[in-house]
Amino acid sequence: MSAKRKIVFDNQPSLFDWDNIERADYFSLLAAAEREAEEEEKELEMRENAASEEHRKIIPNPVYTDLDITPEEIAASAAASAERLYYISLGSGSSGNSCYIGTDREGIVVDAGVRTDKIEEMLEINGIPMSRIKALLLTHDHSDHVRYSYNLLRNNRHVSLYCTPRVLNGLLRRHSISRRIKEYHTPVFKEIPFRIGEFDITAFDVPHDGSDNMGFSIEYHGRRFVLATDLGAVTERARHYMSRANYLVIEANYDSDMLSAGPYPEFLKARIRTTNGHLDNKDTALFLQEIINPELRYIFLCHLQRQQHARQSHKSRTGRAGEQRSSGRDSFRNHRRPQGRCPADGTPPLRVLPLLRISQIRVYSK
Repeated sequence: MSAKRKIVFDNQPSLFDWDNIERADYFSLLAAAEREAEEEEKELEMRENAASEEHRKIIPNPVYTDLDITPEEIAASAAASAERLYYISLGSGSSGNSCYIGTDREGIVVDAGVRTDKIEEMLEINGIPMSRIKALLLTHDHSDHVRYSYNLLRNNRHVSLYCTPRVLNGLLRRHSISRRIKEYHTPVFKEIPFRIGEFDITAFDVPHDGSDNMGFSIEYHGRRFVLATDLGAVTERARHYMSRANYLVIEANYDSDMLSAGPYPEFLKARIRTTNGHLDNKDTALFLQEIINPELRYIFLCHLQRQQHARQSHKSRTGRAGEQRSSGRDSFRNHRRPQGRCPADGTPPLRVLPLLRISQIRVYSK
C-alpha cells in the first residue's frame, strides 16, 4: 500500500504520492521555480529604479542636491526660517479685536476682544500652543479690545499683561473685569522701549477716545512690525513709527459717504469722524501714499466696519494710493481676512512675513 505524506510549501499544504514521484525531480523543479521568481522580482526592481532615475532627470529635485547647495547654505536657510515672523489676525472690527505676532519659538497676543476659546482654537489650528505665548499687550481700554483679557490671563497663568497704568485703571473703571488682573500686570510707558523675549517693543501715542491709547512698534532681528489699530488721525509721533515699518497694520475704518447714509445715530457718526475717532478710508490711503517705500513690505488694513465700508472702496482708494507710488514690479492685492482655517481662496491663515520685494495690501474685516 502506498504511503502518502503531507508536506507544507509556501503555507499551502499538499498531498503527494511518494510512490509515483521522484523526490529529486520534485525539489529540482521547486528550486527552478524559486530562481525564476527571484529573477522576475530583480528585473521588476531594476525597471522601477530606471523609471525613478529617469523621472528625477526630467523633474529636478525642488529642494536641493549636493551639487547645487552647500552645507553653509543649508545652515543659512535654517537660520532664516528660525527668524521668520508670523502674523495672524484673530479678530478685527467692533465685534472684537485680537492678533498674534511671533516666531517659531515665542510670540505675543495684542488685545483680547475675542473670546478666549476662539483665540486658543485659532492659534492651535496654526500649530501655536499657548505655552509659546509670552505676553498680552493692550492698545487701549475699549471693550472690543479688552473684554476677554482677564479670562485669557487666568486660563494661561504664565502670560503677563503689558499696558500703561492708565489703560489698566480705565479697564477696571469702565468694565466688569476682576481686579485680580493686576496680578498679571507689568506697567509700560510710551516712548520707553521694553523687551519681551526676542522682541524690542515701543508703545507710541495715537489719538483715540479711550482712557489711554497707543500703537506698538515691535522690532525683531532688524525688522519692524508696527500696529496702529484705532486712531482718528495720524500724529507726528505715530507717523514717525509707521513710516519706519517693514510690516504695517493700520486702520481703514469707514467710507465717508456710506457713513453719512448709514443707520448710525448722528452722535455716533460725529464721534467716528473726530480726530479722536477712527480713520476714513481716504485718509488712510493718503497717508499710505506718503509713506510707501521699498522697505515697507506688507500693509494690513484692519478694524473695518461692516456697515460703513465697501470692500471695493478699500481696493480702489488704497490701491490707487499705492499704485501712484509703486514701481513697475510692485503689486497690491486684497485678500479675505483669515479666521484660523484657510478661506475659500486658498490663502493660508498663518501669515508669513518674509523679506520680499513686493508691497502688498491685505484687507481684514469682521
